[in-house]
Amino acid sequence: MQNQTTRALSQAVSVDGWIASFDQNGHATVHADIVFGHGIFGDDPTAKVRFKIALKRAEIIIHILEPDTIKAIKSTVARKTTSKTGTIQTKISMEKTGSAAVKAKFGSASPPQASAEGNASIQGSASQDIQTAEPFQEFLCQHFTTPDNAAAWRIESGKGSDNYLIGAPWDATDHFRMKIKKTGDTPTMGSPSLKIEVRCLREDIEILNLEIKDKSKQTFFAAKKNKATNITAAEQLIKTELEKAGFLEIYLES
Repeated sequence: MQNQTTRALSQAVSVDGWIASFDQNGHATVHADIVFGHGIFGDDPTAKVRFKIALKRAEIIIHILEPDTIKAIKSTVARKTTSKTGTIQTKISMEKTGSAAVKAKFGSASPPQASAEGNASIQGSASQDIQTAEPFQEFLCQHFTTPDNAAAWRIESGKGSDNYLIGAPWDATDHFRMKIKKTGDTPTMGSPSLKIEVRCLREDIEILNLEIKDKSKQTFFAAKKNKATNITAAEQLIKTELEKAGFLEIYLES
């Protein structure tokens, strides 16, 4: 289950990153390429269940592994994150009412012709659909610092806490996370300088479309009176296995 779990996690959140070339001042930008999606578990023929994994919230943390050789330039840390925006399409139905002016003439051969004018309200209605597009932030990103002084970002969906993270919270090329500088000491040969880590709380992991692959057991499972309880128990067991596997992290060399 370990390999399948790791693969499903890497589908739920893809992690990549790089350190740009150092300039003449010994400064370089650090880039974290994070993409969220749906992880799929159960494609392996040996798997007894099939489900999808999605995340509601996640934390991205950048650790400096050799603080004696590289330091973060704190003033360059992306504290106000530029996030991708989308549009919400809203359809509004409106009814219009109106009135009409009426002019009438009354006449006969005798007595002389008479006339009258007045406003009579003739009510009518017609519906009209109006579509509006309002911009919104696809992701809400909040910067914070961990207890060990690492730069980190807490990410959730801009559509609300019950929605899943889908897509990239920022453009990794255009929006670096921070700049680092060399301190003058020689880094250890072959040793990574930085680590990008993804963390997620147990309650932020969502199990979707859980099903038993064995059709005979699937029927038995669906027929049980406490089906909802069994599904909840199965989801908690899966989350425990995901926690054992740990989340994702990559190492960057300067």
